Amino acid sequence: MNKKERNITFGKKKELGKKQIQSLKKTLGKYYPSDFSKFVLDQQLFQTHIKIKKLSNARIIITTTNNPLLFELEEKFVPTLHILQKFSILLATITVDIGAVKYMINGADLFRPGIIKWDSFKKNDIVTIINEKGTPLSIGITLMDGTILPEKGKITQTIHHLQDEIWNFSLI
Repeated sequence: MNKKERNITFGKKKELGKKQIQSLKKTLGKYYPSDFSKFVLDQQLFQTHIKIKKLSNARIIITTTNNPLLFELEEKFVPTLHILQKFSILLATITVDIGAVKYMINGADLFRPGIIKWDSFKKNDIVTIINEKGTPLSIGITLMDGTILPEKGKITQTIHHLQDEIWNFSLI
C-alpha cells in the first residue's frame, strides 16, 4: 500500500466519505476478491456509516455501527473474524482438532500437533484457523511455507482471535 492510499483513512474524520470508501475498495481489491470489498463496504447493505477507530494498541479498525470489518496490520487491511464467518473463502485455512480449539479461542499461537489439515500457504501469509466444522477461531501469520509441515513447531503467530479487543469491539 502506498503512502497516498494509507492516508485516505487516517485523517481526523472518524466517518469515511464516498471517495475514501472507493479508494479503500480499490486497495482491498489488490488483496481479496472484488465481491468482498463490494459487500464489506456497501453502506446500503449495512444501512449505516462506515467509520474508523483506533484501538488501545494503536491498531486502526474499520467498522459499521455494530461490526468490526477490517483491521490494519503493517499497512494492510485484514478481515475480522466477524467477516470471515460470512466470507470464509477470503483467506487460506488451517483446520485444528478439538483439543486445540480452546487454545486458539484464547489467542495462543498455533503449533503443528493440533493441525488436522491445511490449505497451501507461503511464509508470512495471513490465514484463518478454523475448527472441524469450519468455524473461524483465529487469524494468524504463517511462520513457514505450508506445502509440507514439520511434525513439531510453531506454524502461525496469532494476530486476532475470538474474545480479543477486535472481536469485542462493539462492547468497547
